[in-house]
Amino acid sequence: MHIPVTARQTIILYTPSASIQDLQVNVWTIGHGLHTTRDDNEHTISCVLSDLPKRVTGVMWWPARPNEELYTKEDGYYNKRFENQVSTLTITNKQMEKLREEHGDQVEFTCGIIVGSGRHDVSATQLVSIHEQTDSVVLAVIVVIAVLILLAAFILVLVLCRSKRRHDKKRRLELGTDQAYIVSNRGPK
Repeated sequence: MHIPVTARQTIILYTPSASIQDLQVNVWTIGHGLHTTRDDNEHTISCVLSDLPKRVTGVMWWPARPNEELYTKEDGYYNKRFENQVSTLTITNKQMEKLREEHGDQVEFTCGIIVGSGRHDVSATQLVSIHEQTDSVVLAVIVVIAVLILLAAFILVLVLCRSKRRHDKKRRLELGTDQAYIVSNRGPK
């Protein structure tokens, strides 16, 4: 007798992806080792790793250097219900200025994981534009100084004009008195 044997196997395919909400952000330095963002004094990038079968450890961030204590990297917690986790990179105030000196005004930060037997890279990138606020502060100071100089020059002109009028008035009075004295001393003609 021939009995059919049936086997069943469920295969779940995962297609991991990485995303960063803000693809480009602005950070303003306010002096050596200090910067500000819209939220806080440190800049944090959140990378959402989606469609994961389990928690991923060792999320990589570039150009963050792990041996420097200038970054804080966290793999994040795995959310089984949504099959995702959020990895974060926090960049310190000191590192923000160092990055501007090393890389210029724009730095790309990339988070990534390696998945599958083919070792595929899944990554997302955020471009951080670092602006030096001291430039605008210096410009504002120069404008204020220029306005103050113009105001001082205007006041000086007013004082000099007033002084000249007083001098002219006094001179006319003196001339008028002297002319009257001269005329009175001549006598009738």
